Amino acid sequence: MAADRFLKRALAVDRVHRWPAPTGRCKKIRLDLNENGAPLDEQLGELLGSSNNFLVGGYPEYDDLLDRLTEYTGRPQPEITLTNGADQAIDLVLRLLFGPGDTVVVPSPVFSYYYHVLDLASVDTVTPLFRRDGQEFAFPLDETLRPLAGADGLVLCHPNNPLGAAVPAATLTTLIERTAELRIPCIVDEAYFEYCGSTVAHLLSEHPQLIVIRSFSKFFGLAGLRLGYVLAAPSISADLLKMRGPWDVNHVAVQAAEVCLRRRDAFFESARRLGRNKAALLEFLRRHAVDVADTSTNFLLLPRRGDADLRAHFDGFDILASDLTGYPHSGGLLDGMTRIAVADTEDMPALASALAGYYGITGGGSFR
Repeated sequence: MAADRFLKRALAVDRVHRWPAPTGRCKKIRLDLNENGAPLDEQLGELLGSSNNFLVGGYPEYDDLLDRLTEYTGRPQPEITLTNGADQAIDLVLRLLFGPGDTVVVPSPVFSYYYHVLDLASVDTVTPLFRRDGQEFAFPLDETLRPLAGADGLVLCHPNNPLGAAVPAATLTTLIERTAELRIPCIVDEAYFEYCGSTVAHLLSEHPQLIVIRSFSKFFGLAGLRLGYVLAAPSISADLLKMRGPWDVNHVAVQAAEVCLRRRDAFFESARRLGRNKAALLEFLRRHAVDVADTSTNFLLLPRRGDADLRAHFDGFDILASDLTGYPHSGGLLDGMTRIAVADTEDMPALASALAGYYGITGGGSFR
């Protein structure tokens, strides 16, 4: 007798695919998942090499990290919920706020895990599309406002992943105020906010319908330790803690995050260095007539040259990149696009050589 006859299956599970984790990445130049490739701070390296028994043998405690996050975010502890990566934050928030038959407006494309979780929850989505406007991606404000009156919530990505575009401040204000009028939740994903320097967290006090999701994976480079957090009204945070397990966030991640926040000046300096590298990369590509949009993140979108596969070309240089063709709910906007994180300085020559070969730039490539 088949085992699945004993399982109560939600039909929504049949509508989605397994989310596989990539493998074989450790010895390559990893530009595919927008990680911060800068070397870890020396103090953090010492921590992770520690044999402290409590670090691995004791159950985690969160008060010290919550204190540091209060100082970093400007929000009080009752508004902060730690999560096992921003993915868990997305899962908890969406399952708390929405259920079967609800409708959520998601200006698209966004990080595809949002669609995955909403599909699993049998939530309908309305997906107004960004549009390419010269060397920028324009936010679809009118197309987002129109369906909100009949919706149960709004999801925004600021800055956007996968496009890298920041949502204009006036647009954010308009949408947050409109969701307040409608009394529906407004979720803002700020996984990359440190790169653009813009946040809506300061609006939480006057807008209890606002929920902010952040990550330690990108800017702070802790993707392998899985740590995120949610900023929300105390009542929402209390409900999230009912859904999250008491020890879902591991002790090593907590200790590493404390080090990151203590030494955050080093990470902001790393971001400034990556910003200089990104500016050099943009100038190099545009100088050779490659049409590339600037971003408010640590990654860029590169266009395909004819029928040549850029990601396959990168394979010959041991460079990993993400092919965005067919990206969910993108309306073809990303077809032919390859996303790369901006390389740290030591990897820039290899990236220059690879790009010169792909785009037919004679005389080799140089960002200098």
